[in-house]
Amino acid sequence: MKVIAQKYRRAKGNQTSAPNEGLYSENEAVPLRLNSKDFVRTTGSVIGIQSRVRQTVANTNDIIGAEFSPRSAGVGTGALIALRADPVLQTASAIATVSAVRGVEVNIDFPDSGSAYTITNNINAFRTFLDVGAGHTISGVKAVLCVATPNTAGWDFLIDSEASAGLHVVGAGTYSTADGYFIVRVAGSTYRMPFFTAVD
Repeated sequence: MKVIAQKYRRAKGNQTSAPNEGLYSENEAVPLRLNSKDFVRTTGSVIGIQSRVRQTVANTNDIIGAEFSPRSAGVGTGALIALRADPVLQTASAIATVSAVRGVEVNIDFPDSGSAYTITNNINAFRTFLDVGAGHTISGVKAVLCVATPNTAGWDFLIDSEASAGLHVVGAGTYSTADGYFIVRVAGSTYRMPFFTAVD
């Protein structure tokens, strides 16, 4: 492993301008870069960064693979973004085939046999928790999902449910009156998506 010492420094002890323990960039205009290089391998997947923490002693604490928490120290800033996924297809001089493009892929993996886990709460691919106290001025809306205006080509679907995903029923329903609705906003206008307690 090659470490460029003149760009990064290991912080120790109690420092107010750097993490207590870990690596930080001395030049604020240069981010901490890991594996930012050209790869020339022709077999196997290319993985830039990998974290595989494994708990080997039973406890009741959370196991977190990675945590990102950008912060504003009481000052005005631009957008505060915890994690940006930005797959890029660069300009190609000839036709290049790419099997798929995914911004984020979440795979939840349980063993098929040999062990039995008891999950005491839900299993979620994504979970969000909003903690906005009183007294703040928010000019826009608060939404779990925002689909931004595309640059050129737009999206085809909001959700693409594969054949055996278990999330949909194809066929005539037995519903006449909605039991509730989700509030959505499309092109600045508010709409309601109904849902029903009835079962087909």
